[in-house]
Amino acid sequence: MDKHSLEVIEYYRILEILKNKCHTPMCREILSTFSPSSDFELIKDSIKETDEAKDFINNEGGLSFSSYQDMEDIIKKVKVRSVLSGEELSKVKENLSLFEEIRREFEENKLRYPYLYRSASKLKKFTDLRKEIERCIDEEGNVKDDASSELKSIRKRIRNLRQKIIEKLESLFALSTYKNMISDHVITVRNGRYVIPIKRDFISYFPSIVQDTSGSGKTLFVEPQFIVQKNNELIELKGKEEQEVKRVLTALSNRVSDRINDIETAVSIVGFLDFTFLKGRVSNEWDCVSPVFVEKKKVRIEEGRHPLLEKEKVVPISLEIGENFRVLIITGPNTGGKTVTLKTIGLFVALAQSGFHVPAKHFETGIFNEILADIGEEQSIEQSLSTFSSHMKHIVRILERCDDKSLVLLDELGAGTDPEEGAAIAQAITEYLLKKKSIVAIATHYPRLKEFAYKVEEVENCSVGFDPETLKPTYKLHIGIPGESHALTIATHLGIEKEVIEKAREILGEEHLAKEVIINKMKRDQTIIEKDKLSIEATKREIEERKEELEKLLNEIKEKRKEFLLNAKKEALKIIEDTRKRMEELLKNIPKERKVVLEEKKELEKEEEKIAEEIVSQEKKIVIDWDEIEIGDLVWIEKFGKQGIVLNKDEEEKKVQIQIGTMRVILPFEDITRKITEVEEIPDEEGKVELPTPETLPMKIDLHGKTVDEALVKLDKYLDSASLAGFPFVYIHHGVGTGILRKAIHDFLKTNPHVQRYTTDPENGGVTIVYLK
Repeated sequence: MDKHSLEVIEYYRILEILKNKCHTPMCREILSTFSPSSDFELIKDSIKETDEAKDFINNEGGLSFSSYQDMEDIIKKVKVRSVLSGEELSKVKENLSLFEEIRREFEENKLRYPYLYRSASKLKKFTDLRKEIERCIDEEGNVKDDASSELKSIRKRIRNLRQKIIEKLESLFALSTYKNMISDHVITVRNGRYVIPIKRDFISYFPSIVQDTSGSGKTLFVEPQFIVQKNNELIELKGKEEQEVKRVLTALSNRVSDRINDIETAVSIVGFLDFTFLKGRVSNEWDCVSPVFVEKKKVRIEEGRHPLLEKEKVVPISLEIGENFRVLIITGPNTGGKTVTLKTIGLFVALAQSGFHVPAKHFETGIFNEILADIGEEQSIEQSLSTFSSHMKHIVRILERCDDKSLVLLDELGAGTDPEEGAAIAQAITEYLLKKKSIVAIATHYPRLKEFAYKVEEVENCSVGFDPETLKPTYKLHIGIPGESHALTIATHLGIEKEVIEKAREILGEEHLAKEVIINKMKRDQTIIEKDKLSIEATKREIEERKEELEKLLNEIKEKRKEFLLNAKKEALKIIEDTRKRMEELLKNIPKERKVVLEEKKELEKEEEKIAEEIVSQEKKIVIDWDEIEIGDLVWIEKFGKQGIVLNKDEEEKKVQIQIGTMRVILPFEDITRKITEVEEIPDEEGKVELPTPETLPMKIDLHGKTVDEALVKLDKYLDSASLAGFPFVYIHHGVGTGILRKAIHDFLKTNPHVQRYTTDPENGGVTIVYLK
């Protein structure tokens, strides 16, 4: 995107501020080269990552990156096969621990935060390398004794030898012979060798090698002759120690080198996650919302706040461009908020397309390929360009690059030159941008552009609020109303002579004053409309909340009803089971009064039948849901004791029109007990066939799509069952088609002994109504 435009809308200033909130240098590096994207998939994923980071912070307490150690120089050393120091290896170990902690954290929460896990899952495991460094290097970066058996042995010998040397030197302090020669009872080290301080005057009396001299020259630090060999041995052991330490460090460095690609990847991932969690933290700090992206090129801001302004003092703005109009002309007094509005529009779009949340109650935008802005007063002394020339230079660039996927923001368009010519140029530029179908916001003082907005359907006026009493802007936007400069009002309050003010009004003329009156009335009307709108929105929200509560209550009632019926059925079945057990127990222990037992058995059987009937009765009372009922369904109407076919549904009244024989009725859907599906006659265990009843046999048969032979066989069987069930009439669905199946069915009905007469349904030629004998 255009860098100058991003600069003037303060996008880069925001990024600079955010750098101070980064925990890692990689995050700062990302911000240094960052810019908005126009790739929808990338933007969508980035917003999802920000959403999850914010949720993670709010739910899990965030993710700490403060323990990360900068590895840029370490990675460079490893790549050229340099040996890392103990301190550098300690930093590597700290970072490996961080990598593992991050991976483990998201492994445990991968279902809750899938987008963040997608990145964290790419972190490799470094357990073996981390443990080896921990085994060999301590917290201060020193190589441990246990790094190798050889090093452990060498250091033990060094400690023993050092102790012997110190003991021998301390024995000199106890001898009276050397009492006056030794300047202080202190053992120190010079040139890697243990020495004691001797007064210069006694050096000839003390067999030794001078290793150093004090600042005054009066004291010599000497190595007594009798410990020279011991010091030599100690230096030799230290040389071996250094060699072994270097070997350990080299081995560890090589192991780090073997994993350097994985480590670099991990560093990059941690930088990315630090950046993503920065976006989540900023969303909380700025009280942001996740942007909504739409296909249409538009911008809608609801109570948006520029992030660089104090939240407590800033007046939120609400506007929409691109839905009903594509160009917004913003007018009003200086310092009224026109420029801030332009910057807020551009900044919100840029931040959203960078994967950030925006500080607003709601923000909706299309994806723009370009954000093109000319904002602020600029002069170029080096190029001898005036304010007008500087603006025009940027306008040229904007007009060359703009198209129907561009957001264009222009501040004081046409200013800095002759007002008439400037206004003409401003209008011409606006018309050109309209032709290019860009989404445009323009801040201006020109009346010509205000009038232009009234004449062109795709252009709308907008004014920034101003309080004439306090002479201060309110910063509130009024869409649909042009702004005023309030120059005469301000001049009057500042004490300009009344005569001068009146003359100015005279020069402006009645037409101009009439416009001011109209505009003021429009503002008052809009204030009333906005209050009404807020009241309506509040009422709407209250209704929606009440609706949700009622729906929730209704669902709870339905669930409780189902639960009650289920419990009742279980209780009834339990009673039946207990009854059976009682009967079986009695039969096992039949007394002599057999007649009494048999009578009690009959009573129990009657009780069982009664309970079973109650269960059936409860099932019949169950009302099916409204959404389960479909036009054409065959249903059972308990109050009529008959079947019917659903012809129509009234969504508002929740009523159904049902055909019951030749009668059509409209009933509440609660009167429908259940749906009836076509069933086959199934022999019972004794080979008998259950007789069909009006409750079990459908009063319609669907033969649509069957061959003539198949249809007639099925119809013959169905008519037998319908006659046995005592149906006065039935419905045959055969469809319209070519008419062959309908003709065959009608011919069959003419000779069927169960048929009294038949007729085609007057409202559906694909159905025949058959009246039975």
